[in-house]
Amino acid sequence: MKRAITMLCLLGAFAAVMFGQTAPPEDVVATVNGTNITIEDMTAGAQGDNDMIRHSIRKRANGNSGRRQQIHGDPEWMLEQAINQTLIMEEAEKAKMGEDPDVLAATESFKRAMMVEMYYSKVLAEQVKPSEEEILKEYEQTGRFNVEQHALVVRQWAQSEEEANSRIEEMKATDLNDPNIGLDMMFFPEYRGDDESHQGGNRGSNADRSDGKRGDERNSKMEMYDQVKAASPGDIVGPINMGGSFEIILVAKQVPAGKRPFEEVKDEIESYMIEERLNDLRNSQQEELRKNATITVYYENLNKAFEGK
Repeated sequence: MKRAITMLCLLGAFAAVMFGQTAPPEDVVATVNGTNITIEDMTAGAQGDNDMIRHSIRKRANGNSGRRQQIHGDPEWMLEQAINQTLIMEEAEKAKMGEDPDVLAATESFKRAMMVEMYYSKVLAEQVKPSEEEILKEYEQTGRFNVEQHALVVRQWAQSEEEANSRIEEMKATDLNDPNIGLDMMFFPEYRGDDESHQGGNRGSNADRSDGKRGDERNSKMEMYDQVKAASPGDIVGPINMGGSFEIILVAKQVPAGKRPFEEVKDEIESYMIEERLNDLRNSQQEELRKNATITVYYENLNKAFEGK
């Protein structure tokens, strides 16, 4: 199927050149019976209805409807789903599902939910948005962003030394500036003593003596931590025998103990503060609105509707 889609794309491009067709808009990835499929359509189809609704609300509330969203997953599989959905949508339109009472009710329900959510996100959130000074003050007071010394690494495993050497050659070509390489945070154990007071971590403990393999593996791990801690960005540590398998580590960055940079966490702090303030404002506004509203509850109908549930 992937090969078929690739061939269709190539044939489409060839036909466009031959017949002088203009290139499609940047976000259009396919056309089905004259209907464009965009990157947003692919993303929504892969995430499911509930995620699509939340994605749509957040995207429009944040004013970035024109910004390309990052796609996670297999793009060709997602495109297949979007094509299938587009074809079924055509059949649904032929069946006049747009006039179906259940569809109309669901559409109205979605509209109401979106209006309320966007009111919170666009109107109320703007009222509680913290200033730069308030965000900085929160950053200075909180300890949530304190981190221990660690390294950002790329980890690979192999079942033999030959495979491990092959992995090393592949890792040498890794672009450390690529945001999609998949970095892990590696923290370094504090214990290093050989006396038996360091329970569970010392190299001379009774546990190590009773199980030589376990002790060797622990020693290998400590050796790995030592080498990673001393490595520079771009260095490769390993292969290290971990009791049957080999681990190879590419060090991307050394991060000293301290606080994460303000610019790195600024948006996170702002979102946290807005959400916290928004809850209080939402509750107080609801209470105020109820005080000034005329509300009549028909308990007889309410109880009848939920009778036996």
